[in-house]
Amino acid sequence: MSVTLLGKLERELQTTFDLIDAFEWENKNKYADYIAQTYFYTSHSVRLIGSALMHTSVSDSALFNYFANHVKEEQNHEKLALADLKRLGFSIDDFNERSSCRLMWQSQYYYPHHAGSHLLLGYIIALELLALHRAPSIVERVSGGNVKSSPNKFMRVHAEEDVHHVKLACDLIDSLPCEKKEQVIKNFHQGLYSYRQLLLSIEADYE
Repeated sequence: MSVTLLGKLERELQTTFDLIDAFEWENKNKYADYIAQTYFYTSHSVRLIGSALMHTSVSDSALFNYFANHVKEEQNHEKLALADLKRLGFSIDDFNERSSCRLMWQSQYYYPHHAGSHLLLGYIIALELLALHRAPSIVERVSGGNVKSSPNKFMRVHAEEDVHHVKLACDLIDSLPCEKKEQVIKNFHQGLYSYRQLLLSIEADYE
């Protein structure tokens, strides 16, 4: 894995980290809304990866194998969010999917069909780096010290699994030709931007 590439991506995360740190995770209603939106966008994860898998060239075995493995790893993660929501005392029917949430995933369906399946790596690495660096602190804030009995399973799973996922994705991105690598990084920025809009929209509705 290129230390330079990983360092560059991590430096670009700081604005998003600041928003995550400022978000009131201890507020039950805000956290429940966030988990509901997480359910909505993760419901598309397997389908997005499947679309990328289907549109990956037969000559690109590294990318194909990455998506083939990743699609199995992401199976049923949306159910973790539903379980957390239930433990909070809410149902998914209590929430509407936000426009800012749809902004996250809708455009990602475009890339495998029209621009190249490799672009999805930018969206994937954006979310996985956020989980790697901020999920552990979110778990602590939501749990109030009682981690195992708290509705934080989605966050805990991603805090643990995404260490390995980040390395695999960075290695693959680093192996791409320069033009494709730049395209991935642009989608990385787009993923972070749409995630920030999601947090801001939740915060604004509970002021």
